[in-house]
Amino acid sequence: EVKVEEVEAVPEEAPAPTEEPVAPARPERVAAPSRPVTPPPEIQEEKEEPSGVYPFPVFRETLRNTANVYAQRNLPFSVLALNIVREPGSILEESPDIKKMALAVKFNLRDSDKASYEGDRILVLLPGTDKKGAQIVARRLVQSIRNLLLNGEAARPDTGVHVNVAVKTFPDDSRNPDELLARVIAEVEEAKRASLGA
Repeated sequence: EVKVEEVEAVPEEAPAPTEEPVAPARPERVAAPSRPVTPPPEIQEEKEEPSGVYPFPVFRETLRNTANVYAQRNLPFSVLALNIVREPGSILEESPDIKKMALAVKFNLRDSDKASYEGDRILVLLPGTDKKGAQIVARRLVQSIRNLLLNGEAARPDTGVHVNVAVKTFPDDSRNPDELLARVIAEVEEAKRASLGA
């Protein structure tokens, strides 16, 4: 014989009482501004290109911000300006691409350093670097640019190619970032004219 055990039936639980849905609170209305608010042009631009080279307006704004912070901490920083002068009859067939040169400069800098270019100039911001340190960096950058441009001919005295560099340091040369930038650009432009015999 097969014994069949009886199993007690489990009573079904009564469904929980349903609560009436509560209407969501209506958000408060916020008055729209009378005109769209746009950030200044320096902030609208990309903070930096994928290469790490900053557009000039962003570089200038970064320089101003750096001056504000470093003035409070009483720390130095330096700005470099470089240009490349090709004399008529030089061994370079055409003027170098300044953006490519800025990329090469950035490759030789620390992550905290900023590079930019404007016209035929390359600009560099060296946070926390005094005049002596900046001059060392400047010499290294000049040599790396010459090596890149002249492809093994950098030691020749008759290349007809000049890489000029100027260095200005905060706060020694100026405590005003715009004046500091203007002075370093003026100095490298004067070197350019001298290279061309003007």
